[in-house]
Amino acid sequence: MTPSALPPSLLTDALQACVVGVVITDATKGDHPVVYANPAFERLTGYSQDEILGRNCRFLQGQDKQQLALDQVRQALHQGESVTVTLRNYRKDGILFHNELTLSPVRNASGQVTHYLGFQNDVTERHQQDTHRAALTGLSRALSATYDPSDVLDVVLNAGLNAMEAAAGGISLLTPDGQFLELVGHAGYPESAVKCWMRFPVTLHAPVTDAVREHRALYMSAADFRTRYPEIHRDPALQFQSAAVLPLVVDHQVIGALSLSFEKNRHFDARERSFLQMIADQCAHALDRSRLHHNLRRLADNTTDLVRQYSRDGHVEYCSPSAWDMLGFHPEELLNSDPLHAVHPEDQPALRDAYLRRFTPTFEQEKFEYRLRHQNGSAVWVETSFKALRDPATKEINGFIGTTRDISQRRHAEQRLLGQLERYQHLLNFTVSLEQLHSPDELMAEALNQCLTLTEYEYGIAFEYTGGVVRRLTEAGDPPSSGVNEKGIFTGRIAAPVPRALRRGQAYFLEEDHVLLDPPEVLSRSHWVSVCLLPVMRQRTLVGVLAFGTDHSLTTSPGTRQLLSSVGARLSHALERQHHLAELNTSREETLRALGLALEYRDYETKGHTDRVVQLTQRLGQAMGFLGDDLDALRWGAFLHDTGKVAIPDAILLKPGKLDAEEWAVIKRHPGIGYEMLQHIPSLPPSTLEVVLYHQERWDGSGYPKGLAGMDIPLAARVFAVVDVYDALTSERPYKKAWTREAAVAQLQKEAGVLLDARVVEAFVRVLAQHDERVLASCRDAG
Repeated sequence: MTPSALPPSLLTDALQACVVGVVITDATKGDHPVVYANPAFERLTGYSQDEILGRNCRFLQGQDKQQLALDQVRQALHQGESVTVTLRNYRKDGILFHNELTLSPVRNASGQVTHYLGFQNDVTERHQQDTHRAALTGLSRALSATYDPSDVLDVVLNAGLNAMEAAAGGISLLTPDGQFLELVGHAGYPESAVKCWMRFPVTLHAPVTDAVREHRALYMSAADFRTRYPEIHRDPALQFQSAAVLPLVVDHQVIGALSLSFEKNRHFDARERSFLQMIADQCAHALDRSRLHHNLRRLADNTTDLVRQYSRDGHVEYCSPSAWDMLGFHPEELLNSDPLHAVHPEDQPALRDAYLRRFTPTFEQEKFEYRLRHQNGSAVWVETSFKALRDPATKEINGFIGTTRDISQRRHAEQRLLGQLERYQHLLNFTVSLEQLHSPDELMAEALNQCLTLTEYEYGIAFEYTGGVVRRLTEAGDPPSSGVNEKGIFTGRIAAPVPRALRRGQAYFLEEDHVLLDPPEVLSRSHWVSVCLLPVMRQRTLVGVLAFGTDHSLTTSPGTRQLLSSVGARLSHALERQHHLAELNTSREETLRALGLALEYRDYETKGHTDRVVQLTQRLGQAMGFLGDDLDALRWGAFLHDTGKVAIPDAILLKPGKLDAEEWAVIKRHPGIGYEMLQHIPSLPPSTLEVVLYHQERWDGSGYPKGLAGMDIPLAARVFAVVDVYDALTSERPYKKAWTREAAVAQLQKEAGVLLDARVVEAFVRVLAQHDERVLASCRDAG
C-alpha cells in the first residue's frame, strides 16, 4: 500500500501515538505558525494545544535568542531544505531543556514547500554528559598545568559555573586552627555579599559551614533553600533560588567547601551530583597539591640538595638556589633547558634511555648516579631521584621532580676502596700464581710485574744473587739503563747502607733527596728518582733483589711499603717451599733409583739395566708426548718395574740355564708382586703402578699377568715394554750374547704390531737415530 492510499485517520492516529514530539508549521505564511502539535510535544514543552497552535516555535527559546543553531534553522527555511540542530528551549515552568530538532519540508505536487514537519527530541541528558565530560577533561588539563592556588581557584570556578550554568560560585578554606572559613576565591557574587563572607566562624548556621561540619554535600532546590536558610534566601544582595555546596576533602579530612548558586530553581539529579562531586574532588586535590608544592618550594629553596621540577616534555620549570653551590650556575640559567644539557657526555646515553622510560604506566620513581658538568668545566658526581607527578583524578603523569645530591666524596671514597680491593685481589692472584709457578725465575718475574701493577712505581728489574754473583733476570716497564744494574748492586758502586739492609732482609726506600751511589751522584737524578729495593730471602739468605723506580718524585705511602713487604715475604716463602719440594723430589728420585739399583745388584748379570732403561724411557716418553707429572710417573715406573723380583727365589732368578715351566710360572708372578708391594705408597701415581703391573703384556695378548691386548694395555706400559725388550736384546745374559743395536732394532720392527705397539716402536727407532746424530755431531766438534 502506498502512502497516498493510507486512510487519513491512520496517519493522524500514528502522529498522535508517536512518542517523539511532532509539530507541523504552515510554510505559506511568513511567521510559520504551528498548525499541529502531537501529545508528545505537549508533554515535552508543558504547553497545551491551545497554547501552541498559531504561534511560531521561537517562543520556546524565551529570551535566549542568541543561538547559532537558530541561524542554521533560518537558512534551511530560506533554502527549503532539511536541517537537524540542537536548541536551548524552556518548558512552561521555565526549566531549560536541550531539544534536538529535525525539520523537513513538505511540498505540493508543483514542488512548492507548503509545510514543515518538525521532530522534537529531548537530548538534555546527552548534552549534559557531553558537557560534563568536556568540562572534566578541560579541568584536569588546566589543573595539571598549574601549581598556583589562585589559578586553581579560577579554573575550578569557571568549570563549575560554565558546565552547570551557575550564576555565582565561591571556594572557602578552613583556617589552620579549624575555627573559621575564609573565602579564597569567588565569581558572580556582588561585592556587598563578598564582604560579609570573607571570614566567618564554622559554627555559623549557613550552607557552607553545615557542609563542612557535617562532612556532606548539600543540593538545594528553591524550596529546600527557602526552608533551611530563610534569612539567606531572602537576602536581597544574593537573589539566588537554588544552591549546591560540596565539602573539599583530602585524605578523609575536610579542608573547605565549594559553593555554586543558581538564579533559577534547580533540581539536581544523580548525574549532576556526580559531576559536581568530581569537580569538588579535583579542586580539593589541586589545592592540596598547590599547598604541597608551596611547601616543597620553600623546602627546596633552603635545602643543600638540588631540586628541579620538570614539565611533561622534560624541560626544567623550577630549579632550587643550591644550583649555585653545587654546579656554579644561577637557578635561572637552568630553567627551560634541555634535561641533559648539564649531564656529562659519557653519561648521557643512559640518562636518555631513562627519559624514554618515564611515561610508562608503571613508572613511579628511579634513581641514577651520574656526572654533571660544573660551570668551571669539572665533573660533579651526583645521585638523582626522579619521581613522577601524577594527576590525582586521571593518574596521568603531568611532570617530574628530581632531587639531586652531591656524592663526589662518597664516589672518591668508593674509588679508593675499589683501588684497595683491586690491590688485594692482585695480591691474592699473586699468591695463587706462586702456587702454580715452578721456576724461581718465573716467580721473580711474576712478583716484579705484580708489584708494578699494585704500586706507584713505573719500572723495575729483578736480580738473582747466588754465591756473591749478581745476575739480571728480567725487567718490566722499560727501565732506563743508567742507575741500578747488576754491576752496581752489592759492589762499591751502590751506597754501602743499601747492601747491608738487603742482606738483613729489609726493604730499602730512597727518595729524590737521598744518594744511591758511592761516590754520591749529583742530585737530582733524571732516572731512578725514587727507588725501592726489595730483598728476596730463602732460609734467611739473600737470593735476589727486586728494584723499582720512577722518573718523578714519589713519597711511598705506608700502605705501599706494607704491600711490598708482604709481596717480598710471600715470594720468599714460595722460593723456600719450592726449594724444599725440589729437595724432596731429588730425594724421592734417588730413593727410587736406589731401589732399582738394589735389584740390579741382586741380579748382578743385568747391571746398568736400571739407568739405561730409565734414560731411554725418559727420551721415548718425551717423543710420545709425555710431559710434566706424566713423564715423572713414566720414569718412576722404569725405576720400579722389576720390584716384584725381590720375592723371586735366587735359585730361579739367578739360574744360568733355561727355566722350566714351573720356574717360568714363578717368574711371571713378579709384576703382580711388585704392584702389591707398591700400591699402598700414596705418592706413586697410577701410571707408575701401571708400568710395574703391565710392562710384560704384549700387543697380541700373549703377555702376562692378565693377557691384555692392543689399546687395553696402558700407554705407559706399552712405552716401557719397547725399551725393556730393546735393553734385554742388547744386554748379555748367561744364556745368550748381547745383540747389536741394528739386530735389536730389526727384531723390534719385526715384533711391531705383533708383540709391541707399532707406533711406539716407530718413535723409539727415531729416538735412537736422533741420539746417534747428536753423538756424531759431538765427535765432529771434539775433532
